Amino acid sequence: MVDSKPEQDKIVQFISTFMPKMKYSIELYDEEEPIFDNFGLEVEISRALGASLAEERRLHHHRATEALTAIDVNTGRFVGKHNLEDTILKTNLEAVKEIAYQLRLRNIGGIIIIRFHRHGEGGQPG
Repeated sequence: MVDSKPEQDKIVQFISTFMPKMKYSIELYDEEEPIFDNFGLEVEISRALGASLAEERRLHHHRATEALTAIDVNTGRFVGKHNLEDTILKTNLEAVKEIAYQLRLRNIGGIIIIRFHRHGEGGQPG
């Protein structure tokens, strides 16, 4: 779907050359509401780029290879207003939701290893 007739013509011309069976699948979006607003793309793009996690001070990093994806959950610089255990629990719970969203969004499968932040004995992070 594209919101510009000239761009649609260019895309159809390209697809006709390289994927002729697909040329009829390119639709022209001609509604008054901007295409990104209509489909909520701005929000999804921001989430896909990880802006929401950085803004909410809960960070997780992942490294993907063909065989597995490794994710490390951290609290970042945020240490919380209450006790450390509550902060860690809240961070981990928020991370689970975001990780599930990102795995679906990016179509990541296979072996997934998640290292959650935990608080070890003696007051030291474990």
